[in-house]
Amino acid sequence: MVVGVTAAAVVVQAGILLALFVAVRKSSSRMEALATEVKTKVMPIADTAQTMLAELRPKIENHCNQRQRNDPRGPRPDRTAGCDHQPGCRQDAAAGHSRQRIAQLHLDRIEETGDVVHRTVVSPARQLYGLVQG
Repeated sequence: MVVGVTAAAVVVQAGILLALFVAVRKSSSRMEALATEVKTKVMPIADTAQTMLAELRPKIENHCNQRQRNDPRGPRPDRTAGCDHQPGCRQDAAAGHSRQRIAQLHLDRIEETGDVVHRTVVSPARQLYGLVQG
């Protein structure tokens, strides 16, 4: 009788381990697909935006300087301080913010996937282990 119960417990544990393996493998493939999607869709857009910002920076600075020189109201001290660097600084900040946001979204997805794995696999496995232990 004891051997039969032990054999049944081993079979149940093997089933749990197999289910755990399948669930982790499935979530891992989802995470890999998500990372591939980010690489293929978002990163080219970010690179294009950075290239555009690098190309447009001199034009914007030139335009800003021309507007400042041609202003009929004359030079305005409150707006001329740092005018040469503002467009570039704003562009750099926007590009940096975009990259940070993309990275944060990616990390949020990873954390969400970890929570799903915890809820669907780890917690039930612990509960079952607790029931088996008594």
